[in-house]
Amino acid sequence: MYNHLKHLFCFFVALTALQFLLGASDVMAAEGGAWRHTYDRIMLVFNFALLAFLIVKFLRKPLVSFLKIEKERIEHQVKQVEKEMDLAQKKVKENNEIADQSDAAFEKLKQRIVDQGKKRKEEIIQEARHESRLIINEAKTRIESRIFDAKNMIKAELVDTAVELALKKLPREITVEDDRKIIQNFLTNISSRS
Repeated sequence: MYNHLKHLFCFFVALTALQFLLGASDVMAAEGGAWRHTYDRIMLVFNFALLAFLIVKFLRKPLVSFLKIEKERIEHQVKQVEKEMDLAQKKVKENNEIADQSDAAFEKLKQRIVDQGKKRKEEIIQEARHESRLIINEAKTRIESRIFDAKNMIKAELVDTAVELALKKLPREITVEDDRKIIQNFLTNISSRS
């Protein structure tokens, strides 16, 4: 670092001296007038050559070093960006695979729900058929019970009506002799049963 400062100081001293000398030659060039154009061109080339020499001599190593550091920094950044791109591409691929898997899982779930719905529908239909059979059987049983009750009621009414008619007609038609025969038959039937 100290060497660079030393070289830079020498460069500025040399440049100042050169300008002083060139200033004196400008005065001489102004007197001549005819060859001024040629003199300007020569000085331009000389100044450019001197500047190029000084840049190459004093700034080459720092400039090359700076460019190397910048190159390495940029290469490192490019590698980082490439790694990040690779990671992003992997994540995109994983997300696509997950999306595909979730679509397949969704289709399976949807199909399972549809199948369960069909199964439940069949179960409901079977339950309804079973319940309707039970209701029909219960209705038949009630109807048969009512018919049986109605028949018994009609029989009882017929018996009551027949007894009433018999009570009305029998006293006129049964004689005392018939009454003894009936009692005799009744007692005979009872004794034969015991």
